[in-house]
Amino acid sequence: MRMLEFLKKNRCRILAHNGQKGFTFIEVMMVISILGSLMAITAMSTQQYMGDHGKKAALAVEKQLIASAATAHLKDGGTLPVTDHDLYREKYIVAKSVLADYVVDSEGNIIQTPK
Repeated sequence: MRMLEFLKKNRCRILAHNGQKGFTFIEVMMVISILGSLMAITAMSTQQYMGDHGKKAALAVEKQLIASAATAHLKDGGTLPVTDHDLYREKYIVAKSVLADYVVDSEGNIIQTPK
């Protein structure tokens, strides 16, 4: 009782008062759920767009890596044709591709077969 008198006397705002301003927990949760839904829709649409371009870029980089590894293989006395599996086994590359299979033919052309 003394606390209420103190707050009234000092004109402090009592939060339990009906004139309270602010948002309820339900309102905040609704806004968060709407924003979460919008973010999920945006993420899915951008992921689909970026996925195709990212895969093309990764394939181009892998092709350059295979070309460099095949060149080093030839300089060390290797012969063509050579596959990415052979280059991996001989430690010219550190990992096999999960995106495509590569073959460097006897003319030096890189044949890329996406998986």
